[in-house]
Amino acid sequence: MVKIVSLGELLIDFTPGKPTPTGEPTFTQNPGGAPANLLVAAAKFGAEGAFIGKVGPDAFGDFLAAALKERRIGTSGLVRSPSVGTTLAFVHLSESGERSFSFYRNLGADMTLTPDEVNLALVKSARIFHFGSLSLTHPEPYAATLLALQTAKEAGAIISFDPNYRAQLWPSPAKFQETLKPFWPLIDILKVSEEESRLLTDQGPTEALKTLAAWGPKVVLISLGPLGAGYLTPYGLGAVKAPKVKVVDTTAAGDAFFGAFLGRLATLGGELSALDDPQISSEILAVAVAAGSLTCQKKGAFPAIPDSAAVLELAQRL
Repeated sequence: MVKIVSLGELLIDFTPGKPTPTGEPTFTQNPGGAPANLLVAAAKFGAEGAFIGKVGPDAFGDFLAAALKERRIGTSGLVRSPSVGTTLAFVHLSESGERSFSFYRNLGADMTLTPDEVNLALVKSARIFHFGSLSLTHPEPYAATLLALQTAKEAGAIISFDPNYRAQLWPSPAKFQETLKPFWPLIDILKVSEEESRLLTDQGPTEALKTLAAWGPKVVLISLGPLGAGYLTPYGLGAVKAPKVKVVDTTAAGDAFFGAFLGRLATLGGELSALDDPQISSEILAVAVAAGSLTCQKKGAFPAIPDSAAVLELAQRL
């Protein structure tokens, strides 16, 4: 059985590289896209994974399909558009390593995924079905996501969600909030950043955890950057501190955090009831924080996600 099936965007991250000798900026082509990044992180812990999404008929699409296969992520749900190019994102890094994005997605292939292109047999095989909000920004991928989500729910899958809010891709914060409302009762595990938790609830982390859980999710995680993460699981409310690391690029840190969490949960049997055990919950959360922290030490999305040995070694010291 496929353990984790993730639906959404698979795109090219152009990450800043070394300037040329005459000072012109350069960019390195890296595979990325939050739902795919999550699978890469989960696979580091032995979790089987498969991706559902759409790329273009171009060399970028070839590159991304190969990147998934190289990491042993199933591609039977990957669709190739005959005419719309692969979505691109240029990453901009601040002096502290914080990233922002400029998207080239009008149109982008991920925006054209239709319900009849979703591999429903693959969805039904999932123990965990994951999605994000970028597939909710336009009618066709919205309908495709909803169909996949309903199918997974009916098949008994755990539903996980990471909004990955990108202001550039939504007409307004209000539209983002309105779009997510029907989905809250369907979600079992929710991961948000501190920025997203404040956008959604206008509250600090502790109160936001309680509010978000009241909307439906059984497990809520808030990534807090250098402060670690807050959580509300079946056994209680708490936080895990992050280790101090040299931050180079925060791209995919939240995806690595959530992917490590879901990957460990999948390899432990993929049952939410496992989180009733305080020891197991604490161990999984420490692994998630360690994975997110280590990802910040390298540039890129897929290439920056650390191997499990390094994550587990760091997690034991948290």
